[in-house]
Amino acid sequence: MIIAFFACTFFLCTFLISVLFNTGSGDIYDQFSDNAVYAVIEQDETKENALSYSDIAAKLSEFPNARGAVFLELFDISGYLLFDNDPNGGFSGVFRSVNTNTDEPQLILAPAYEPLCMPLNGASYLNLIGKKYRVVGNNIYTGMSGVAFYGNFAGIADSNTKFQGLSIIIDAGKETSRLLNALNSKISALDNANISSKSLSSLKKDNADIGMDKIIVSFAVFMIGAMLITSAGVFTENWAGTKISEIKARRICGANDDNIRNFIFVRYFAVCTAGTMLGAAMTALSVGFTPAVYYLGSINIFAGAVSAAFFGCLRRNISLPLCGKNFPSSDSSVKEGMI
Repeated sequence: MIIAFFACTFFLCTFLISVLFNTGSGDIYDQFSDNAVYAVIEQDETKENALSYSDIAAKLSEFPNARGAVFLELFDISGYLLFDNDPNGGFSGVFRSVNTNTDEPQLILAPAYEPLCMPLNGASYLNLIGKKYRVVGNNIYTGMSGVAFYGNFAGIADSNTKFQGLSIIIDAGKETSRLLNALNSKISALDNANISSKSLSSLKKDNADIGMDKIIVSFAVFMIGAMLITSAGVFTENWAGTKISEIKARRICGANDDNIRNFIFVRYFAVCTAGTMLGAAMTALSVGFTPAVYYLGSINIFAGAVSAAFFGCLRRNISLPLCGKNFPSSDSSVKEGMI
């Protein structure tokens, strides 16, 4: 029972911490540095030399450390398509579900927009700008932001579609200004085209308020976490209670406090380790299980290490109440046994 409890606790802690982390980093602006800019490109798409999406993608690819997102607004849905040219980079939180360095168009979708998807070969797809994006996750952390989807750049990187207006977040660290100048040079050569930009840090300040959805999720996670900690204490005490008879027998046979403490520690360590390993295995299987990722979002298996660390601290203290004055010394136990 105690092994099963520790395994389930490891899994639940992993999921809860992931939920809290994903909710806290569910805002697109939080993914970028203070060097990032929000740029708007406008042009006359009817001109023969008007730029296409692939033209912008080609210029971005010239900067190896460029990261960012293109904002798309299509009828009644809107969202961001992420690009990350640095293979060692990557987005955190729920954005981790999308592979930004693959040629396959992928996205995570808010649950409310699932009816817009079409099934194909056992997967769900959403059509964006003539490209079929495979839905790889259900973004349950969108909350009140109103963003329908987050995807990767693959679908528009090779698109010859010309645009009238394009909103894009650009973050190349200290190279951001140089990248912006390169885009400006390309756009200024066109007729009826221009680019304007604004520091993303100023937009972050405008969106700094904590949303009610984040408050609710955070409160729920902490309440469930508190209940898990309380339950851990109860289960641990019950487990220790099953060892009382054996501890008394060892006392009668001459075991001292150190012997009892080591006896408890070794067995409790084995139980915790077995439960933790089982929980880690369960979590690893769930991460690789497509429906779990789809409905739970991005799960960070390493978050379970927090629960393992907690039980590690609990192991150190659990044996103390079971030694000393709680049980008679070996001499008195022997005398009582003789009587």
